Amino acid sequence: MTTAKSDISTAKTNITTLQNDVKTAKSDISTAKTNITTLQNDVKTAKSDIATAKTNITNLQNDVGKLKTDQGTLATKTYVDGKREVLGDWDATKKDTALPATGTVFGGKHRSVHKTADAIDVYTEFYTRKNVDGDQSLMARLHVYEKGKACWWDFSTLYGGTMIFPGTSGYLKMGNCLMSYGNRSSNSLIKFDYTDSLQIKYANHGSTMTINTQGTAHAGVTASLWGNSTRPVVYEVGADGGAYMFYAQKNTDNTYMLSVNGACHATAFNQHSDRDLKDNIQVIDNATDRIRKMNGYTYTLKENGIPYAGVIAQEALEAIPEVVGSAMKYQDGGSGSKGEEGERYYTVDYSGVTGLLVQVARETDDRVTALENRIAHLETLITK
Repeated sequence: MTTAKSDISTAKTNITTLQNDVKTAKSDISTAKTNITTLQNDVKTAKSDIATAKTNITNLQNDVGKLKTDQGTLATKTYVDGKREVLGDWDATKKDTALPATGTVFGGKHRSVHKTADAIDVYTEFYTRKNVDGDQSLMARLHVYEKGKACWWDFSTLYGGTMIFPGTSGYLKMGNCLMSYGNRSSNSLIKFDYTDSLQIKYANHGSTMTINTQGTAHAGVTASLWGNSTRPVVYEVGADGGAYMFYAQKNTDNTYMLSVNGACHATAFNQHSDRDLKDNIQVIDNATDRIRKMNGYTYTLKENGIPYAGVIAQEALEAIPEVVGSAMKYQDGGSGSKGEEGERYYTVDYSGVTGLLVQVARETDDRVTALENRIAHLETLITK
């Protein structure tokens, strides 16, 4: 009986233990389910992280490709990290293992580019350029490009500092108080924008023309080129604020004239007078009768009150009309360039008057010679 009771007690204990084990197993199963769910979530997160990593790697590869293509320019840096500025200095460097003995070396290029569908539309770049040999000049070049059209500007160490504007047909160079213009064609031309009225042109020869001012004049000087229907071409030089000093003019009949607004001083005034240049050569007839229609005068000129000596054109017109011409005089000593009213006056070619005087002297000499011969003949008759 005692043994049976003991077995029953043990059996109860074992049942209780089994019940506890079942509870523990149930708890472990619940924990396992929770852990499985957590693992499943971790796997999902890992997959998402892997996808993000792949995307980041692709972006980095693209950024590296752009870095290689753009060679480290500010545009690439802006693309890579989204920044709008670079703090401190930055370099675009181009390296050589050794400096070449001849030729030209270039620095890295700082470039600003615009693209449409990955095709370059325009760009501007700035870089360093040095001649290793020759003049060994150093320059910084600004280069602008647009679909096959390009231009550039150079800033050079030549002549102590020079700015050069080169082009396909020539260049303009300024530096150290020097401005020079070069053109690869036969004629060089400096033309001012927005007008065709002023050009400085170099013809293809080795002579030099210099325009210089010392800054000591009390007034400026203006050279003007103008014309109209009756005076096709007039080149005029005058003092600023005053009348013209002189002008050269082409007439409608393709003849030319020079007008000087004052006295002319020269060692000699020589005219073409070769017989081979002349037709219809006739001795001036009745020169003595002609000269009797003229007088020599002293007078003062109305426009300046200065005394002169000469002849009167109207008298010369009666005596020998070939020496009389005419010229325009304009109000207030002007040249007519401003449309001033003008009046035509007679002029006299004094070299023509000289021709008349020569013939008067010849006629007088002929009369004197005839009289001398007559006197000699009479003296011979008296002595007989």
